[in-house]
Amino acid sequence: MALTFKQARFCLEYFQCGNASSAALRAGYGADYAPQAGSALLQKIEVQKAIREHQEDAAYAATLTQARVLREMMLIAFANPTDLVRVTVTSCPACYPSEIRKQITDSGFAESLRVPRPGCEGCKGKGERDVWLADTASLSPAARKLFLGAKQGKDGIEVKLRDQTPILLALGKIVGLIKDKTELSGPGGGPVQIEGKSVKDWTTEELSEMLRKQITAGEPGV
Repeated sequence: MALTFKQARFCLEYFQCGNASSAALRAGYGADYAPQAGSALLQKIEVQKAIREHQEDAAYAATLTQARVLREMMLIAFANPTDLVRVTVTSCPACYPSEIRKQITDSGFAESLRVPRPGCEGCKGKGERDVWLADTASLSPAARKLFLGAKQGKDGIEVKLRDQTPILLALGKIVGLIKDKTELSGPGGGPVQIEGKSVKDWTTEELSEMLRKQITAGEPGV
């Protein structure tokens, strides 16, 4: 059952002052009735729940520090998407005829049967692609930050991942790698170049590696 406006206001006022009569009065209950109203409201399950939520929100907010925010950003920025989704290349059924497969297995090199055979008539040495999806119940903390959901589509399971680039760029500004939206600090004040490329041409992996080096060299004070 939803709280009325006055009841919700009472919950907030009680959380702030801890006095039922004062909270009821501030919430709009009459002065003569405020003590009884406050006592009655505290008996309601919905009111107790709302007050607990205010307390839990305040406790959580107290834990938010610059260091914690930075750690959360770094988890997202440096998470490995292949912990969630991975494409592997394996041999096709035609790569290794039964007699060759047996010889390789008997020699103790069965694992090599996963590698496509260059001269295979079936796959032309390209092998087959297998898509591996992680069990989301056992994801690492970093991988959980990347995972935004999944749905069953007509072509199989579709996994949605968080875009890491905005977080990487934000971290770049925090560590001083990126001075503003368009300029980077390089030798002589010019733009930073990596193998002749400017920042707009960097891949996520290149930017991630640069930030790792910056943070390792001197993590900003938080």
